[in-house]
Amino acid sequence: RKRALQALALLDACGRAGVRVGPAAARGVVVLAARAGEPHRADTLLHALRARGTRLNAATYTAVMGGFSGDEEHSARALALFRQMRQVDGIAADAQAMNAAVTALVTQGDVPGAEALVERVGREDGVAPNVTTHNVLLWGHSRAGDLTATLDRAREVLLPADLSKPRPTLGTYVSLSHAYARAGDSRRAARLLGVSAMRAGLLPTVASWTAAAQGAAGAGQVEATRRMLDAMQRAGATPTGKTYAALAGALARAGRVEAALDMCTTAAARARDGMLVGGGRAAQPAFIELARALCASGRFDEAQALRPKLEGACGEASPPHRFFSALLHGARRTGDATALLQVSSEMRAAG
Repeated sequence: RKRALQALALLDACGRAGVRVGPAAARGVVVLAARAGEPHRADTLLHALRARGTRLNAATYTAVMGGFSGDEEHSARALALFRQMRQVDGIAADAQAMNAAVTALVTQGDVPGAEALVERVGREDGVAPNVTTHNVLLWGHSRAGDLTATLDRAREVLLPADLSKPRPTLGTYVSLSHAYARAGDSRRAARLLGVSAMRAGLLPTVASWTAAAQGAAGAGQVEATRRMLDAMQRAGATPTGKTYAALAGALARAGRVEAALDMCTTAAARARDGMLVGGGRAAQPAFIELARALCASGRFDEAQALRPKLEGACGEASPPHRFFSALLHGARRTGDATALLQVSSEMRAAG
């Protein structure tokens, strides 16, 4: 990121000094900035280059689209760039550009739209879906709770029509495991990661197990979530603070607040026993995610009541800044000025 910011500053300095920068170098800065987590600045630069008549390419557009496609708030920007690339600038899509647009649609929950886009781009630009395309669609169907569609799409990867060798990646198995966990079949979900993926030469990570277990948590499947955690540990993958945070947030959003709180207290107990790196603070993200989920569903009072539980469980004198930020967001949603002032005052008092 530091190099990207330096490159942007250097490009600005060249512009002020009247030094002309070649199109390849300018496109490179756009790509660097987008990949370094600065998609908005990359987008601004892309349009400045376009206004100057600099020839752009699919790779430049794809990098900027990729910075927006996985973000619910800005995924529409990725789709706007995709349309601009193809319909205004006349640049044919390649597989990477198509996948960025598909990811944006899946992020928005429009899986049928993503499927239709793959068909349209294949017909108009001659782009065939690759394993990444299939994996993104798999994930979309799994998130939507459509096990049948998930399995149908999985066959495109595991049993391709052209009889080529199976080409699954770890993402393929994670999406399938997520779908089965969401359906409550934790045994098959765990087997996909703990046996099938490893037979294919793929080593599931903690993040892989966490993503799969979120399928059960997101569907409110409390027992299946716990069984996935047990399977994860039996496989030698130790849950982290982020694991418990992800599961607590997913359970809370599914309305299983007591189970989410239990996940938080489990994280705190493991942290006290030295089983989570970072000590008591490693359990804080779980409480923060629970607070965010409660605030998002309009349950501000319950989120506010988490403070003593967080302090007691994590052994902290006061909650971290992110906890208060979640409460501030919740207070704004309620429109209660008194609550907003109270949270602001508590935040200042906590330093």
